[in-house]
Amino acid sequence: MQVQLTWKTLLGLVLGLLLLSMMAMGGCSREYQTLLLQMQQQAKIMQNTSMLLDPYIRIQGLDKLDYKEHCKESPGTFPSKDTLQGLSRKGFLQTLNATLGLVLHRLAAFQKKVPHITKDKDQDWKQVSQAEGYIRGVRNNIFCLTPLLNNSSEMVTPTWAGPRTLPPPSLSADAFNHKLDGCKFLQGYHRFMHSVEQVLSEWAEGPSRSRRHSPHWASQGRAHRMRPSRRAKRPVPRGLPPR
Repeated sequence: MQVQLTWKTLLGLVLGLLLLSMMAMGGCSREYQTLLLQMQQQAKIMQNTSMLLDPYIRIQGLDKLDYKEHCKESPGTFPSKDTLQGLSRKGFLQTLNATLGLVLHRLAAFQKKVPHITKDKDQDWKQVSQAEGYIRGVRNNIFCLTPLLNNSSEMVTPTWAGPRTLPPPSLSADAFNHKLDGCKFLQGYHRFMHSVEQVLSEWAEGPSRSRRHSPHWASQGRAHRMRPSRRAKRPVPRGLPPR
């Protein structure tokens, strides 16, 4: 059966070739906007459930399940959009890199545990491998983008103090619940990438937009508004004509 290439597949191929060419040359783009645009496009694609959650559901035989009901994101697994907006740019990149590392670890464990035995799932396994490539591509762009922020005067804020390791599976959990745990994890991953894409879009719109979400800049803005103007006219004593 002939497979039709969608715009997401074509864009994925283009970004993949661009990433491979950058890695082959052993260097990074020195253009901040170029790297930022690449990360935006990658995050926009990766937030789509067809990239990872949907093939996972089919591989695990959960496709007849109402995943919106059973695969709700577990709170605290991934940072929220508000949390990401409150980080400095360096803190955001560090948090994104660490979180994607956990996702890669989870995918590696999944592929090691689940055998590749069914031919009808070959396309789904290829989709999982492609998703891994996107994650590595984002981490490569983080590696390239971070040095461009080293000379910035931005106030450093802590990174997200969330899970640094994956929680161990419950010893009493059966195979079905273990599958649901993976489903919930990937649902949270796609939501997380949606938040990442939104934050990166704010970066592209300029510092004025992103600073509004920063507590540091918000407090500075309030202090600035409370500061009296130097040009304010002095009160004129009674009985004297104004100059």
